Amino acid sequence: MEIVGEAEDGEMALELVQELLPDLLFIDICIPIMTGLEVAEKVSRMYPNCIMILITGHDEFTFAQQALKLNVFDYLLKPVNQEDLGAVVRRAKKQLDQFSLQSKYMNWANNHLKKNFTSIRDRFLNEWINGQLSEIEVEEQLNFFEIDLSNQVGILMIKVTDRLSIAQGYREWNRQLLLFAVQNVTEESVQAGNQAFLFRDANDYLIGILPINNSVQFEELAQQVIKDIDHYLKCVVHVVQQRVKGSLLDVPSIYQELLQEIMREEHWSPIVALSKKFIDSHYQIETFSLQVLAEQFQISPAYLSRLLRQELGASFIDYLTRVRINRAIQLMSDPACKMYEVAEKVGYSTQHYFSTAFKKIMGVSPTEYRKGGVS
Repeated sequence: MEIVGEAEDGEMALELVQELLPDLLFIDICIPIMTGLEVAEKVSRMYPNCIMILITGHDEFTFAQQALKLNVFDYLLKPVNQEDLGAVVRRAKKQLDQFSLQSKYMNWANNHLKKNFTSIRDRFLNEWINGQLSEIEVEEQLNFFEIDLSNQVGILMIKVTDRLSIAQGYREWNRQLLLFAVQNVTEESVQAGNQAFLFRDANDYLIGILPINNSVQFEELAQQVIKDIDHYLKCVVHVVQQRVKGSLLDVPSIYQELLQEIMREEHWSPIVALSKKFIDSHYQIETFSLQVLAEQFQISPAYLSRLLRQELGASFIDYLTRVRINRAIQLMSDPACKMYEVAEKVGYSTQHYFSTAFKKIMGVSPTEYRKGGVS
């Protein structure tokens, strides 16, 4: 140990403490300007790891008792006995060594956490979607990782399809490099309007958990992700999404539903997967037809129609209508969007034609649906 400073009064003592940051501080209770107890109180607040030992006379014992409430390590009675001084200093040194070890451990733990923050967070998110955590554990870890999901939450699932490719500009990808690239593009697409948390599950599917700040924007998200990945990477992905309508404990069940949906799509032939993707992104074209779709892939309309029925379980026109009506429902959630505008945006030339198609699918007219007339 080394003596680094001495002070004649309490004010000077406080200034030296701030300048020198000592590990061990001896304070006489009776010092001018500022009492030893006042110094101890201020030091205790500013430097909680500084060990303080008070020196007092017999008639100031009550002050010494008060000092113990200020986290003072110990006190010595005047005149100070050399043996007592040695004993208290050794105990203080032992305490300082413990502080040092704790500090080293905490620094190591913090550095380890910083280096592995993403992998630790992703492990928590995987445990969450697999239903391995209680509600309290989920809330605690969301707070720890500073993930704010106080609003309504949506889940996005993306599966990269190796066997499909876009003809123009296709390139061979290393699997891990491709997954990394898809995640980066998705982050750019999603973060534009949301604070999303993206990670990979055990299947190497990309999972996104994000707050829904804008309903229409969330419903458009899957198509935006598909479009951006197509544009930048020239590869095909399956994207499914769903709102979490209940509590955060419903996240695992929604995840399982999306997993089943993705697995169903795995059995589609490449031409059906590409056809569905094309329909999903071109449904708003008024003149869109089976002939147009077949020409896109240079196959006969009859053959394509048969494939769609076999694998999608719906004819071309039925699937197209379903996509249009689902998109219309999303647009109708915005009260500022007039019904004729909704019809035009989903590919119908007239509001009457749109209304007929809507009622066939939903059982009520668009106006009734908007008023809440659907069970």
